[in-house]
Amino acid sequence: MLAQADLSYQLLLHPVDAGAVSLLERHAVAAFVAWLHDQPETCEHYRAPLERSDAEGIAAAVFREAEAARASGPCRARLVDKSRAKSEYLMLLAHDSEVLGVRTRTDKDIFDNTKGGLPRAERELAAAAVSRLNGCIFCAWVHARFAIHPLKRADDVNVLLEEGLPSPRRGRNGAVVAPAAALSQTPPGFSAANAVSLLDSGFDVQEQLDLVLSAAFFNWANRLMLSIGEPTPAAA
Repeated sequence: MLAQADLSYQLLLHPVDAGAVSLLERHAVAAFVAWLHDQPETCEHYRAPLERSDAEGIAAAVFREAEAARASGPCRARLVDKSRAKSEYLMLLAHDSEVLGVRTRTDKDIFDNTKGGLPRAERELAAAAVSRLNGCIFCAWVHARFAIHPLKRADDVNVLLEEGLPSPRRGRNGAVVAPAAALSQTPPGFSAANAVSLLDSGFDVQEQLDLVLSAAFFNWANRLMLSIGEPTPAAA
């Protein structure tokens, strides 16, 4: 494998006949990609020929463009947190930076926006209910963990995780879970009874809208994540 990698390197960066793509252009592309992915040592390796030639300031241009890409493209911190950069789910979305941007801004608004509407804990509970219904166990566990402490009702959340849906819980927590799950069914099972339950439980219009949109978003996210499949061990 190492020999094949070395051969690929030689063919790409030091070919006998560079053809329409010059050696400097090849090194420029390699340096750009290395800097984009936060690999400074690799970047410097590829930038060295550019620095020596100083062909029309190409080294500085590569660095400038890579920095701009890191600030505005799918690699920017607000679109892909560094700790999650290798997530298969986010790597899939990164093929379309516009979709990734919309997804991340929606996700952050659901959980980080505290300017009214449904409290975060109840948004987390709705996400947990949707994930539990869809069979996305990892997501259900993550969102349930964030819902338990502020709700101060670990029993409600644990019953949801352990027994699934429909949930026997009543009150405000039950009023969150039932419509979120109904919206995630195929076809959607949300009905007038769910809307009445929300009203009777004291949800205002903004809270109801937050619940509906949050459930819809996580239903989409669950199904996309599940479609990637399960990790399997490499064949012996």
